Amino acid sequence: MKVDGIAILTVLVSTLLSFVVPGIFFFMPEDWKVIEEGDPAPPLLKDGWSPGESFKVDPQDYCHTFTMNDEALPLKITINKQIREIEVHNDGQIALTYHVRDSSESKMKLLEETINPGAHHFFWADEPTFWVKR
Repeated sequence: MKVDGIAILTVLVSTLLSFVVPGIFFFMPEDWKVIEEGDPAPPLLKDGWSPGESFKVDPQDYCHTFTMNDEALPLKITINKQIREIEVHNDGQIALTYHVRDSSESKMKLLEETINPGAHHFFWADEPTFWVKR
């Protein structure tokens, strides 16, 4: 009987952790596509994409949200210059896809990721430009 209680408790704890742990560990995309000099850059403004602004990292943390057709998209971008960290947070109920171009180095880097509701993504960039779509 004591063994059954331990087994049940173990199953309950492991089930709980399977829901809690993914919320603790943040996604850090590192799959930047590097565009070499002379390579054609892919078109950045496609149908369904909301263009973002070109963010230059300023001395203070900066937060930006997006709108598409006068509707606010629940994607928040926070920039922390001290550690050149970019945080992307989906504050809504639907998955969104974002596209980032960082042209701060001699080579342009591109990243495209889908972010689920409630998720946080972190990465490092100096001068990122963002686009968002549903």
